[in-house]
Amino acid sequence: MELKQLFSTQDNELEIITDSFKINKNIIELNSRIIQVCNIESISMVEPKKKGITIGVFIGFIIGLALLSYQPLVGTIVIGLSAFYIYCIVQGNKKLM
Repeated sequence: MELKQLFSTQDNELEIITDSFKINKNIIELNSRIIQVCNIESISMVEPKKKGITIGVFIGFIIGLALLSYQPLVGTIVIGLSAFYIYCIVQGNKKLM
């Protein structure tokens, strides 16, 4: 969802226009539907916070690399788990847009 326009109309009312919906005064327009809502005092939009990759994952990855020479199976498992965790975080952040 990309915010196309956010501007102030008369009487300090906000109008929000995005790809999938439009909000103006007390009317919400969704593709082919229109919803009238009563008693709305204000409208605000906040983007969800993206997750970051923690230092523990990097430390685990480095420990896994160090374990490859002593315990190849354990090192491979630790590297695999670290890589999978990083992959899950990246995919979750892509869904937030």
